[in-house]
Amino acid sequence: VMQALSGSINNTVQSRGYTQAALMARSKLDQLGITEPLEPGTVSGELDEDYRFEMEIREWQPPDDGGDLGDGNLQPRIVLYRVDLRVIWGERPDVRQAEFTTLRVARPDL
Repeated sequence: VMQALSGSINNTVQSRGYTQAALMARSKLDQLGITEPLEPGTVSGELDEDYRFEMEIREWQPPDDGGDLGDGNLQPRIVLYRVDLRVIWGERPDVRQAEFTTLRVARPDL
């Protein structure tokens, strides 16, 4: 019974860590293009005293289908960026990480 209880507590702690990492990742990704620039490159830092991040942003090209809308017009060019975000927490030997990937559209110059 004690072994089962110990395993259950360990799973709860791990689940809490991944949930917190997902919340922090969402917050970090929500800032891109608003309070933080959306430009190619790699950046890392701390999210709080327990969680840190590594983020890579690079331009992403969709597969080329010719760009024809069917009426002879070409699709307007938009710039997409692939964002790979890794959230890391814990100390060795119990380091954990969660990875998140998304595409973001660059704001057009007005």
